Amino acid sequence: MIKVVANHVVLESRIDEFLEAGRQMIEASSNDVGNVHYTLNKNVQRGNEFAIIEMWESQEALAAHMESDHFKKYAPLMGSMLVEEPAIDVYEEV
Repeated sequence: MIKVVANHVVLESRIDEFLEAGRQMIEASSNDVGNVHYTLNKNVQRGNEFAIIEMWESQEALAAHMESDHFKKYAPLMGSMLVEEPAIDVYEEV
């Protein structure tokens, strides 16, 4: 099992836009082969920080997701709304 935690610090003026793009990304990604879990989460202490938490059956499933049309559309769009580059950590269950 592969888990991804992608932390995003969003420009205050773009939060609503980020959330809408995130919802569309989640809807599309939830149908990807090998997807187990894909959610957008808001930091309860800092209102402009969000984490996308994903779980994939395999590294191959994650790689296929990153080549999907919806990932190529929404990842750069969401990235354009950030204060800084996202912090992305990938974990393998042990």
